[in-house]
Parts: sequence; structure tokens; C-alpha cells
Amino acid sequence: MDQMLPRPVKRIYFFLLLLNLTVLLSGCFFFSSSKENLSVTPGKPSKDLYKIQKIYIQSFTGPNVAETEKLFFETVEEQEIFTFLDRLPNDYHDLTIMRLEVIDSNIWENEEKLLEYESLREVVKSSTDTIKRRNAIISIKVSLYEAESGKLLLRKLYSQPFQQIYIGEESINNLMDQKMEIQRLTKLLIYQLLTDIHERESEPVEMELEIGQGEGFISRYLLNFGEDRIKKGNRFVRSGDYERAKWMWQLVLYKPNKNESLDVYKINRASAYYNLGVVHNKQGKWLEAANMFSLANRLNQKLKYAQAWGNSMQKWLDEHKSASDFVDNLSPSKPEISKGKVQTVQKETIKLEPVKMNDSKKLGLLERNDQLLLKARELWPLEPAFKYGVPQPVQLDKPGVLLEDPELEMEVDDITIPVKDDDAILGDDLIKKVPSQSGQ
Repeated sequence: MDQMLPRPVKRIYFFLLLLNLTVLLSGCFFFSSSKENLSVTPGKPSKDLYKIQKIYIQSFTGPNVAETEKLFFETVEEQEIFTFLDRLPNDYHDLTIMRLEVIDSNIWENEEKLLEYESLREVVKSSTDTIKRRNAIISIKVSLYEAESGKLLLRKLYSQPFQQIYIGEESINNLMDQKMEIQRLTKLLIYQLLTDIHERESEPVEMELEIGQGEGFISRYLLNFGEDRIKKGNRFVRSGDYERAKWMWQLVLYKPNKNESLDVYKINRASAYYNLGVVHNKQGKWLEAANMFSLANRLNQKLKYAQAWGNSMQKWLDEHKSASDFVDNLSPSKPEISKGKVQTVQKETIKLEPVKMNDSKKLGLLERNDQLLLKARELWPLEPAFKYGVPQPVQLDKPGVLLEDPELEMEVDDITIPVKDDDAILGDDLIKKVPSQSGQ
């Protein structure tokens, strides 16, 4: 029968057979490569002496409380972790009393003008000169008591900070409504709140590492194979070798792969920064992690990157609030001004000239542009750490982070990481120190 089929029909059969084989192999790769999307556990919490089973909410107060309460119970139903009671029962055994107070529920926006640099515009691909920066902060104070004894089990302020930049007319026009944004952030905070209480008895939430973006038609449009160096770094994380993982991701930051296009390298560069931030978070280095997330967000404005930045900065603030000399150390020193003379201090800026540059330099413009920086001072304007001074920039001369070039430090009013304006972002001397990978 096969001999009776016309040649065009045979070709169609052969093409369908080849297509089925490709789909089958892709499916096998999907299940094997899904392990590359690793997750990192941010520190295992200690077991508490109590076990929460039933919760009765004694009070729910604060601004916008009706909407927050509605979202709270919606999240409770979705998460299905605890049993919440409508009324106080007669039997207090295994019962926990909860008090909730909404402290903040605010959202606001700022509009900025994108500087007219043709080189930068080539990378941003924006037809407008407007940047919109959205800020929001949700805070809820939670108190838990043991019903039988009245013992305080937990008293904690949970905050959900958020800041993101939107570039270009299309991005701004498609911006989520402010009310919906508040609802999204509130539900996210409530989810984290309930999970945090639950994690005292179970496994903590994990942050997933990214695998980057593969080059080629299949990776772009069918199944993303990821970037080999990023995935190799992820495997080092799985084996517990965080320092070698950092070095692998720094190789991505050093230069793109051969024939790697600018748009793919931009995604991979952002993923490398994000993965560095995840590992720094795992190690409790909140400020370093926030810097990495901010750099990732400058290249690729993802909500996940902005969310991770805000959470890391919140953890850093919570960790430093207890330091008695914190404000004194951050108080800026006043410049000495001679009597009878007027002294002006001008902030040095970098001239971004519209010249032909390679991919690394183009992306370097995005990373150094302070307009695209996520600014902690706008989210916490009254915090002493940002009202009277700023933390010192992260020292970038250690393994696992980028080298520092003080001449290219763009932003002195907030958290930033300076980047070298060279063909390669990292120096050759750093690459030579990469640990041996023989046998890996």
C-alpha cells in the first residue's frame, strides 16, 4: 500500500512523523529540564511551642478595614490552611485568638521624563519620553494569643512594599488600575502572613531560580531551553556550592554567548542578576540581594523583580531598626563652607553619547541609568535610614559580586550598584579567579 501512495502524500506522512518525534523529544526535555527551575529555601524556621488549629478573630481595625477584611477571608478560603470561626466557642481548647490592625494601605504614582539619549532609547525601544513610577505600601499588625491562657504567641508587623517603573506609552496605558493593584498587594501580604504562621510547623516557601532564555526558534517560540551557564549555576546551587554558582552567573554578566542577540542577552543578564539576589537572600544578605533585584529590574521590568526588591529592603530595614546607633551612623556630615563665600555642589553625571556601541555597553546604559533605579526613599520616606542618610553601597570587590568603579557611581541618594563602562562588565582579573570546574 505504501508503494501506491503518491510522492507528495509520502512527504506529508514523513513530515508528520518528524513533527511527532520532535514533540515527543520536547516533552522528555521538559520533564528533565524542569528540575533546572530550582528553588532556594530562605532559611528553615525554628519550631514554635504551639500548634495553631482554630482561629477566632477578635478585632479587625484600621483604615480601609472593610475591603481588607473581605480580601482576608477570600485568601483564607483559597489557601485552606487554618479553620477560622465566626463566633467564639465555649470550648477554648486548641483555640487561638487573632487581632488584626491595618496600619497602611496607600498607593501613589510619580511621572518622570526619560532623558533624551538616543543610545538609551535604542535599548528601551520607547516611543515616549515618560516614565511612570508606581509606589505602594500595605502594612498589617498581627497579634496571636492562646485562648485558654491568654499567652502572647506572636506580635508582628507584616509589610508589603512595592515599587515598579513603567516605560513607554503602551506600558503606561496597560497599567493595572490602582484599586486592583491594592487588592493584589493586600492578598499577597495576607497570603504571606498566613504562610508565615503555618511555616512554623511546616516547610518554608522557596524562591525559584530562573533558567534564562535560550537562543533559536524553538527556545523563542516553542519550548525555552534556557541559558547553559545560568543552568549550570543552578546545578551548583542544588549541590550547595553557592560561591561557584555566583561565578557562573558572573560569566553571563561578563559577556554574551557567541551570536547571542541583544534581546536574549538582556533577558539572560536580568536572570543572572535575579539568581544572584536569590542566593544573597538565602544567605541573609538583604541589601546585596536588593541591589541585584534592582539591577535585574532595570533590564527587564518584571513584577517579580520589583516584589523581590521591596521584600529584601523591608527585611534589611527590620534587621537594622534595633541598632541603637543606626541613625547616628547614617546622619550626613555637613560640608564646611567658608564665611562670606557661597559654595555650590553639583552632582556629576555621565554623558551618554549617541555612538555605536556593542551589546554590553548598551545594556550598561540601562544598568547605570538612575531613572530606572528602584528607590527605597520613595517607599519609606520617614524611615531614618533614608530620611537622614543611606546605607553604604555594597562593596563589590568580593567573590560573588561585581567589581566596583567609583567613577561611574550614578546615584548617591539611594541604593545603587555602579557598573563599569567597558566592553565587558567584569574585569579580566576577576574571571581568572573563577574556581576550577574540572569534573563538573
